[in-house]
Amino acid sequence: MDFNKSMKIKAKIILALILAFSMSLLFLSACAIEGDNQAPVVEDQTSRAEELVSDKETKLPESDKADLTGSSDKTDAGKASTERTGITQESPTAETGSSAAATGQASNITVVTAESTSEKTSEVRTEAKTSSGKIVVSLSVNCVNAVKANVHSAAGYAPDGVMLFHKEIVLDPGSTVFDVLKKSDYVINASNNLFGTYVSAIQGISEGAAGGGKGGWVYSVNGVFPNYSVSSVKVETGDEVSFHYTVTPGDVPGSPF
Repeated sequence: MDFNKSMKIKAKIILALILAFSMSLLFLSACAIEGDNQAPVVEDQTSRAEELVSDKETKLPESDKADLTGSSDKTDAGKASTERTGITQESPTAETGSSAAATGQASNITVVTAESTSEKTSEVRTEAKTSSGKIVVSLSVNCVNAVKANVHSAAGYAPDGVMLFHKEIVLDPGSTVFDVLKKSDYVINASNNLFGTYVSAIQGISEGAAGGGKGGWVYSVNGVFPNYSVSSVKVETGDEVSFHYTVTPGDVPGSPF
């Protein structure tokens, strides 16, 4: 009986060992299989990550790649610094070399800008007035020759001989040169005869005032001196009307009188 019990116990122990060994083998096999399955997954993920990085590097613009290293910003900053330094050095040299010339250039620029602005403003005003049915002309009056001839009234009123210079005059269509002169607000002495209206004095500067009965007024329209009275010549928009005091033949450029 004891022998049979002993054999049964040994058989159970052996069976337990066999089962334990079998379980160990199964566990090891499962671990091995799982490890083999995980390895390709890791490798696959690694491969995909490398491909993504490669694609990004391929698609990344050259300028962006340069920016990542920081070298581009440093180079641009250096260039910008060099350019600013060059400007700073050139400016004092130019000013020191010829300050008077620089001042003259600045003055010329200012004058040109002012003239340009004035011309644009004048054009706008002219367009506005002409669109309303009016005409716009300019009027100039000079007594330079009377001043040279020591006509007291001329020297006292306009020492430089310029009484008016391109004053804008607005009139109705069909107006004459005499209408333009009357818009100057000057005191005008005029008389009518068979040939039309004759202007004998403007602002107290009269004909014959240069001594010996010399001196009188002539006029021009756009540089042309008509041989007609001031009431016979009509003006149009843009015309330039000028009155000149003449003492001797030829003292008014372009005048046949």
